[in-house]
Amino acid sequence: MRVQSVAVGGQRLRVAITSGPNGPGREPRIPLLLINGIGASLEALEPFVTALDGAVEVIRFDPPGVGGSPLPPGPYRFGGLCRLIAGMLARPAVLARLMTPRRYLDRAYLERVAGNLYGGSARTDWAAASTALHGADHGGRRTGPSRGYYYQLGAVAGWTGVAFLPWLRQPALILAGDDDPIIPVANARLMHRLIRGSRLHVYPGGHLGLLTEAAGLAPVVDVFLPGP
Repeated sequence: MRVQSVAVGGQRLRVAITSGPNGPGREPRIPLLLINGIGASLEALEPFVTALDGAVEVIRFDPPGVGGSPLPPGPYRFGGLCRLIAGMLARPAVLARLMTPRRYLDRAYLERVAGNLYGGSARTDWAAASTALHGADHGGRRTGPSRGYYYQLGAVAGWTGVAFLPWLRQPALILAGDDDPIIPVANARLMHRLIRGSRLHVYPGGHLGLLTEAAGLAPVVDVFLPGP
């Protein structure tokens, strides 16, 4: 994994690129961009990246004010975040319970809310959710609770992209857990209906599926991504 700081306009982003082997007879595949969940740094998706086919180039980044990316000048909306991501990808160097970060800081609190907040395996094994979010040492190195967390929440508030979904022409794979209290599966089904030619994969699990069920979901993504 190659980690670097990339300047996009007036904002610096911590970006990680995991490149697969590009030896003879094995051409690189189309890169995969991963966007972290609210309050999480790029390390949170490490188990999923590890489970992917090694030939896939994966791009991850810390959103403004999270992980290793400094705070932006002020709050932003999803439209601004999308422009920031587009600028990052264009750079030659890169080719309620949810409203508080307390779950990242207080393991006893996480034990109480993990099941209802994340669903899936977190309902019976809250420790797995804790490991996925904090790492085995529970040192908090996979998450970035700070002012940047609230900026991300502000970007979500009042925003909807429903009107734009029918205009998408890129191939789209929609992954959704059948027990996700944060983003109900009905949301994924709506996206599937509105995005022409999209594929919907509903897995048995909750909001942390890419973290806790990485071994099962990585092959689904591998099949979807175009081959050489």
